[in-house]
Amino acid sequence: MKKIFLRLLIVLAFLAVIALGWRFFGGNEDDWICTQDGWTRHGNPSASIPLRPCINGKISDKIKLNVYFGNGKLNPNAADCSLVFPVEREALSSQDQTVAALNLLFAGPTEAEKTQGYFSFFSSDTHDLFRQLKVENEIAYVDLKDFRRIIPNANSSCGGAQFLSALDTTVKNINPNIKKVIYSIEGEPSTFYEWMQIGCDETNNWCNSPFSKLSVTPKSPTSERICRDECGNGACQEIVCLGAGCPCPESHENCVSDCLTDK
Repeated sequence: MKKIFLRLLIVLAFLAVIALGWRFFGGNEDDWICTQDGWTRHGNPSASIPLRPCINGKISDKIKLNVYFGNGKLNPNAADCSLVFPVEREALSSQDQTVAALNLLFAGPTEAEKTQGYFSFFSSDTHDLFRQLKVENEIAYVDLKDFRRIIPNANSSCGGAQFLSALDTTVKNINPNIKKVIYSIEGEPSTFYEWMQIGCDETNNWCNSPFSKLSVTPKSPTSERICRDECGNGACQEIVCLGAGCPCPESHENCVSDCLTDK
């Protein structure tokens, strides 16, 4: 009886060793495995395929990234100014992927890509445009050097659409969790958005960012006096109260029917 019990203990111990070995050396059951054929799905991994190249069973120290440029052949006559297209780049896996992608974007398209129709405001003149990046609450804050003299046309209607689309798409492609990207020049979003002729509003957090030394207070509808339009009642109300709901001040310029003479 003792021998049978001892054998049973040995079998159980052997099975435990096998289980532990599989646990610590067998790898995650749901993961991507680098094999001779490249990245191979093992089980049902929740993560997307790794960016780092897998070549002949070895993981490269480089990753592949996409940056986005306009293309005159794929989008003739700029039918949609915001339309941008991906081109592939390589970066070291040790780098922050978003920072690496932005730096590659700011270097602009290569000469070979230009012959294929790719174009951009970015070029060798803007290769060092990036200053700093911070991600908070699904918002990416991207701070840039002052580029306004280098690319002065980026704030035109069509130019601005292409400029922002290239930036937004590049950042969000790297990190799909990013819901909004807010840009600044030398730390100040207001400088960027005023130059872009957009201004500060809720879409850019009223030009507030972790890099800004200024604070912009959102405009509240209740903070503005709303007057009551009584033009046409026959009385020229030149002097009115200043509270909410008071009549709007009238003059010959804005209410001729009530204020017949120009004093």
